[in-house]
Amino acid sequence: APDYASVKVPAIAIYAFENLNRPLRPWYDANDEQLKATLAEIALIRDDMTRQNIELFRRDMGKGRVLELQNSTHHIFLSNQREVLEAIENFTAELWQSRLPPHDKSYSGSGGRPHGSSLPH
Repeated sequence: APDYASVKVPAIAIYAFENLNRPLRPWYDANDEQLKATLAEIALIRDDMTRQNIELFRRDMGKGRVLELQNSTHHIFLSNQREVLEAIENFTAELWQSRLPPHDKSYSGSGGRPHGSSLPH
């Protein structure tokens, strides 16, 4: 397991949880009940492992943030592009904002996002 406790900088972890009821991939035999049962069991084991990783990150990562995205895929940056980009932009904007002097209002009115952000408000 990663040694999150040794990480001293802020970090964000984005976790994908697939839809367990999604249709089978086209290369699988949709009539194979044993295959479907095996795939469902693998998905439950994978989700349990992901939950354990999330709890480890939350427990040990002093300056960590977790985002869980349901109904996504392993390639979460493709299946949930908007949510991933928004989470990263908000996270980095908050880091930047925390380093600005109290009188610096260069980010005010942008919803926490830097001016020129690629996401709509």
